[in-house]
Amino acid sequence: MKVSAEIDLSRPAKERILEAAARRFSSQSYDNTGLRDIAADAHVDVAYVHRAFGSKAGLFRQVLQSVVSPDGIKAVFSAPGDQLPERLARRVVRHAHARGAGEMGAFEVAMQSSSSIEARATVLEFVEDGFLLPLTEQLGHSDRARAVLITALLAGFDIMRSVIGAESVTTLDDEWLERALAQLIRHAAALDAPPVAAGEKAP
Repeated sequence: MKVSAEIDLSRPAKERILEAAARRFSSQSYDNTGLRDIAADAHVDVAYVHRAFGSKAGLFRQVLQSVVSPDGIKAVFSAPGDQLPERLARRVVRHAHARGAGEMGAFEVAMQSSSSIEARATVLEFVEDGFLLPLTEQLGHSDRARAVLITALLAGFDIMRSVIGAESVTTLDDEWLERALAQLIRHAAALDAPPVAAGEKAP
C-alpha cells in the first residue's frame, strides 16, 4: 500500500518516520505494516528505523504518543480535581478540531491494529500508563472501575465522532457536548463502587 501524499523531506528523519508510520498504522493493520515500507515512505534506510526506535512495537508506541499529544493529557490531569470533568470533556470535544484535515488520531491507529495481539498489548499498556492510572489517582478511589467507565465513555464518543463520523454526533453543538460530557463524567466519578466478585477482597 502506498501512502496518499509525499512526506516533506526537509523535516528531520525521525519526524518523517513517525509521520510515515502514523499514516501506515492508521490505514492498515499492524501485522500488514512493515518497517521497510515505513522506511521507504520516509526516505530513510530501514536500519536507521531500527536504530531510532528499536522495533516495530517501539515505533508503534511512539506513534501513539505522537498523535495523542502527551503534554495536553498531562495538562488535563494537572488541573484541580473539581475541574477534571470539564477539562476532560473539553479535551475530547476539541481535540478532533485541533487536528488538521487528514491527520490521524490514536483511535484510528488503535482500531486498525486491534486484531494484532502485539499491538493490542501496546495499546492497553499505553492507555493504562497514560490515562487510567492518572485518572484513577485524580478520582481518589481505591478501585479503578470508575476510571475505566469514564475512559470507555470518552473513547466511544471519540470513535463515533472522529473515526466513524456519525452525523448524529458531528452536528451537535460543541459547547453543549462539553457540558453534557462533563456531567456524565461527574456522574460516573460519583458512582458507588462495583460489587466485589466472589473470592475477591474489597479494596
